[in-house]
Amino acid sequence: MKFLLKYEKFLESQGYDHGCVMVHVPVENWKDLTSQINPDDLYQETEGDNYGIQEHPHLTLLYPVTSVVDVSEVESILREVLKDKLEVNINGIDLFENPKYDVVKFNVDRNDNLLNLHNKLKSSIPNSDKYPEYNPHITLAYTKPGCGKKYCDPNYKYNFNNVNKVIYTRPNNTDLTIEI
Repeated sequence: MKFLLKYEKFLESQGYDHGCVMVHVPVENWKDLTSQINPDDLYQETEGDNYGIQEHPHLTLLYPVTSVVDVSEVESILREVLKDKLEVNINGIDLFENPKYDVVKFNVDRNDNLLNLHNKLKSSIPNSDKYPEYNPHITLAYTKPGCGKKYCDPNYKYNFNNVNKVIYTRPNNTDLTIEI
């Protein structure tokens, strides 16, 4: 497996206190999908915040990463764990609900590669992930509480076989892309 490292600016916002390791998911019709969400349903706290429509489709492998990690550590874990091509299988549109907002998301099947990557990253690099179970998903949008249910579709299915980038966004808000 060949890894090519290149610098890339991925997120537009500034000011993250933590880093994140995520899989870039090449959803070709992303804007078509997210345009189905009524703008009146979107959650926003302040102008320019990170809520509303998710601009860059991704699947989080580990968040929050609490200090800057040498990218070679992330690359080494990817090389060690990924024995096969990384596949992302979507199995329905669902949501996470909380009092502040609903998170409309693609459910992603928990396959061995994703679980192993998450577990190895979590045990190897500094983080403060408090979730006892890894729940892979791809966020579509943040909506006002109670507004997300109308976008759920348990029958929506899609399979990505062309996943080839893992992005490590460091706490200093610089991003590195590792091509797989």
